[in-house]
Amino acid sequence: MELIERSNELNLLEEALSATVSGGSRIVLIEGAVGCGKSVLIDAVAERAASAGCAVLRVAGSPDEREVPLGVLRQLSDAASAAGLPPLPVPPRPESGPRRVESTRELRTALREAATATPVVCCVDDLHHVDDASLHALRRLAQSTDSARILLVFAGSPYHAVAGSDGSVFGTELLRHPGFRRIRLSPLSPEGVALALRDQADVPANGEEAGYQPHVLTGGNPLLLRALLEDRRFAAPGGLFAQAVSVCLRRIGPGAQRLAQALAVLGDDASPERAGRLLELSAAATARAADALATAGMLADGRFRAQVATAAALEGLAPDELAVLHRRAAQVLHADCAPIGPVAGHLIASATADAPWTDVPWAADVLGDHAEQLLAKDAGQQALSVLNLAREAAVGEERRADITARLASVTWRFNPAAAERKLSAPLEELRAGGGCGAWNPASLARLLVEQGRISEALDVNRRLAEAAERPGAAEPLVAYEPVRTAFWAVPDAPGNGAAGEPEQLLGTTVLTAASLHPLVHAIRSLTCSAEPERALAWCQKLQEEAAGRGAPGWSSVFATLHAEVLLHLGDLRGAEEEALAAVDGLPERGGSAFALAPTAALVRARTLRGKHTSAARLLDRPIRDELLHSVPGLAYLRARGLHSMASSQFHAALADFLDIGRLVKRWHLDRPALLPWRTDAADALIRIGEPQQAERLIAQQMASPDAQWPRVRGLCLRMRAAIAEPRQRATLLEQAVDELRRSGDRIETARALAALGQALQSLGESGRASTVTRRAWNLAHVCGAEALREEIMPGLAPESAPPAQPPVGRTRLQAKLSDSERRVAALAAHGYTNREISLKLYVTVSTVEQHLTRVYRKLSISRRQDLPIDLQLNAMEMA
Repeated sequence: MELIERSNELNLLEEALSATVSGGSRIVLIEGAVGCGKSVLIDAVAERAASAGCAVLRVAGSPDEREVPLGVLRQLSDAASAAGLPPLPVPPRPESGPRRVESTRELRTALREAATATPVVCCVDDLHHVDDASLHALRRLAQSTDSARILLVFAGSPYHAVAGSDGSVFGTELLRHPGFRRIRLSPLSPEGVALALRDQADVPANGEEAGYQPHVLTGGNPLLLRALLEDRRFAAPGGLFAQAVSVCLRRIGPGAQRLAQALAVLGDDASPERAGRLLELSAAATARAADALATAGMLADGRFRAQVATAAALEGLAPDELAVLHRRAAQVLHADCAPIGPVAGHLIASATADAPWTDVPWAADVLGDHAEQLLAKDAGQQALSVLNLAREAAVGEERRADITARLASVTWRFNPAAAERKLSAPLEELRAGGGCGAWNPASLARLLVEQGRISEALDVNRRLAEAAERPGAAEPLVAYEPVRTAFWAVPDAPGNGAAGEPEQLLGTTVLTAASLHPLVHAIRSLTCSAEPERALAWCQKLQEEAAGRGAPGWSSVFATLHAEVLLHLGDLRGAEEEALAAVDGLPERGGSAFALAPTAALVRARTLRGKHTSAARLLDRPIRDELLHSVPGLAYLRARGLHSMASSQFHAALADFLDIGRLVKRWHLDRPALLPWRTDAADALIRIGEPQQAERLIAQQMASPDAQWPRVRGLCLRMRAAIAEPRQRATLLEQAVDELRRSGDRIETARALAALGQALQSLGESGRASTVTRRAWNLAHVCGAEALREEIMPGLAPESAPPAQPPVGRTRLQAKLSDSERRVAALAAHGYTNREISLKLYVTVSTVEQHLTRVYRKLSISRRQDLPIDLQLNAMEMA
């Protein structure tokens, strides 16, 4: 392989050797890129010279000895002694002036005298690394060998600056000698590479094997090709080849090596022109360095042929130097209007450099845009790192404040507690009497609203208004729409109860930071619709999507919503699991306003299930007052109040419910459809003997627009029945049962049924009372509301109840029954006897029995007590 496509060069060397042996002097300069076979040719001519009886003096320059004066000349003297020639005179130190000329003359004379006895062949390899003093002596020697039997063979790179101390170019000086010949080595052609592969049986000579194309990888560089084949032979892909690439880059010369480093840093955006601008090289210097890399087999069309060359080019580069190159790369690409990603990548890589960001004033904008691109690809943690760097690079306090606000917003999707802490410093500064620091007040207030921290947002606006001496400083400046859409999302009226519009939005909207609040709005709206169970699948889908995209904050949002929907539907076991998942999924639980929301759902589920001790442990954890004055804090206050009610601590419960009322009225967010604090407070007032105050709150809730919602109306009717006359109580409770059934709230339906059973018992309707009470008990048991079940019928064994089952949609059940069957089944489920049903519907008792038989068969049940509660109808409609 070594002498493939080198026959012409070898012939020229043999001719020069033959002429020297015959009595004439010759000089040959072999030039070529690193690894192209210069040393192989020197070996060949040295071997032939030795066979011809010549004295061969073999020396080489070295980059490590480039600054050692007369180092190569001493090598030459040692080589002469080894060849049996008289020692060559070498001065102990470099001479100058007349003494230098005399020393050179002595060396020339000694070699000429030696050549009278036998031809002398002096081979000097790596001429570009020869020290200046030795180079001067060799040039003088070359100028005076006209009649001596001396062959001088020099080998070096044409891409290194080879010059003597007087600045004369060595190769140009040699042109004056009549016996001078120049050999310029080129890389092997594709045919030459194929010829080199001919004896390699396991290597495809045509280079068609996938991923293995020798000429493409090596550019015909013999050294690289040999290393590639050795790797192939010993089944060690990349080992020797990578080392050979590193060697070539180290030996290629400083200019070309720096260009290789710049190309490696630029990566996919590399070109010699860009690399030259990065290094601030002239066009001529850039072209020369690129040619050196190309002829060495490193580059093709301005790019590295082999991937390993990128790593090899950067090998040994100090981190600070690499960072500086990345900073310059960013500047070059930005000037070329390159895409944001590559420019930002270089800025990120340059962050370790000890260089001010003021030289790249556009860096913060580029990094900010790159962070948004990363967020769109769900690379959230990377986006946070980039935003932190953008804040560091920002020029001006206002720009830095904007990025800080964005950081807090993005952090929320991963760690709500950390996002909330980011707002602590400006809030503390504001409370201390100063401004918001570097923060934009509007951005601070907006973020507080997005986090549900309404009291703190109002405080920011109040202080700003007072500082500006604005009239009407008490008027809130916060826009409440983000709160309504994110936390308080529910239509103003139930409309026709259709779930189509929310589901259409849920089915066509991609989860992003901008769509998070609308998606939450859609789920809340769906929960309030006639088919609240349809919200379950969307909660689970969005929860899994958020978790899959590495956004635990978002995942916890939808897990909390999932738990709230399950609480609404009466699936307490599922609600507890989802709430626990929402709490456990948070990176931090303590000290966060948001964490109060899933904690509240967990407390409510455990309280209803009778797990009062574990619920109390959750509530025993200390909570800062400002956290309670938030939207999640409202849910926590209600959960704590309901737990106090279950523990017969009615005054404590009343205090929590009234606190909720004060806050939502102050915030203009009083929506009983989502937070029926008045009926909660009325329940507590009734328990402590204040029915008149309870009636006032009930009347206020009945007068609100949200009283159109079945659940709000049902709760009001149930509480009003508790303080009504005995004869009115049953009628009110029948209406309450129907309204609550329509809302899908099975826990409140069970409570209303239990109260109805008591009312019927007081009226002497023992049969209906027993049936209704048993249905309330069964419903509480199916829901897992063990505390309520025990309250309805203490001591009754749960084994007699039907097994627990998930909520069943009313529409799906009714689709199985005809209208007449549905009416009969609904009255039976309501506790009416067959005769009473026949009287209400004006049919015979036999017809009622036949209808019930078909209903039992269609619903796969065997008794009246197993009729689904969803089938109940308004008693007034059936009268």
